[in-house]
Amino acid sequence: MTEPTGAQQPTIVPLSADRRDDLMEIDTWAFPLDDEGLDPEPALLGFEWDRTFGAEVDGRLVGIYSVYSHRMPVPGGEVPTAGLTWVGVHPQFRRRGVLTAAVTHREAIRTHRLLLTAIDREV
Repeated sequence: MTEPTGAQQPTIVPLSADRRDDLMEIDTWAFPLDDEGLDPEPALLGFEWDRTFGAEVDGRLVGIYSVYSHRMPVPGGEVPTAGLTWVGVHPQFRRRGVLTAAVTHREAIRTHRLLLTAIDREV
C-alpha cells in the first residue's frame, strides 16, 4: 500500500480504563450501528485493559484493538489461548496503515511471549 503524501505513521499505545470514552468514540465511528440506548457496560466488564491498545496519530486516538483470554478445548484437555477482538479504525484514518500497525504490534507481542515460553521450557 502506498502511504498518502505527508501521512504520519500511527503509534501504538496501551489503553487503560480511564480512556474508556476515547475507545467508545472510536467504536461508534468504526461500527456505525443503531445502538442508541444500548448499554456498553456488560461488554466492557470482561475487558482486559492490560491487553487493550490504541493507535494514535498526532496524539489523537484513531484505532483500537484488544485481546481476550480464553481456554480452548483440545483432545485431552484445554490450552490457554487468546483472540483478537474489538478491532476498529476511524473512517477518516482508514487505508493509512493504522490496522497494519495494530496487527504488527499484536504479532510482535505474541512472538515475544512465545519466545519467553520456549525459553522457560528449556530452563
